[in-house]
This record gives sequence, structure tokens and C-alpha cells, in this order.
Amino acid sequence: MALGLRRLPRAGIVLASFSIVLMTLATAVSNAPNLPKYPFPLSQFYLPALAAGDLADNLGGLLGLPGLLSLAPLVVLLLAAAGWLWQEPSRENSDPVADGA
Repeated sequence: MALGLRRLPRAGIVLASFSIVLMTLATAVSNAPNLPKYPFPLSQFYLPALAAGDLADNLGGLLGLPGLLSLAPLVVLLLAAAGWLWQEPSRENSDPVADGA
């Protein structure tokens, strides 16, 4: 995995970000669905619940934001983190062992 990230850091970040978004949205809907009832939980449970605005309690809801709008604080944080990660690979990568440190 580390070798792949060194060769294609931006692709790794895109895939990791996609995974983080999927897991975050699944948790935003419910952290404990009845999985035996849903053989394909993403398409049968999570996405329909998300589309209907049926979300678990979250920061946006506590701030009074309704439905999908309650995910706005989370989306802002995710976009900020993704932007920071996107810039990270462009820095000069230095290996402390190779540099003699």
C-alpha cells in the first residue's frame, strides 16, 4: 500500500477520500442498520435514507439545520480536509533515513 501511495499519491488520496465519504454518509444515516434485511445496504438502505433526509443526530441538526442541510458542517470539514490532503503530496517528500537524519 505504501509503495502504491508513493507512486500515485493523488490517486490514493482520491480513493481514500471516496472511502471516507461513503463511510461518513453511512454513519450519518445510521450506525446500526438491520443488515440481514438489506443484502445491498448501500443501494437499499443508506442512499434511500439519505435521499429522504432521514439522518441520525448530528452537529447540523443540533444547530437547527433540517434534513440534508444538517450535513453542511460535516461537508465543510470534509472539503477542508480533502483540500489540505490534496496539497500535501505536492510538497517536497523527504526521507529522514535517506537524508542521513
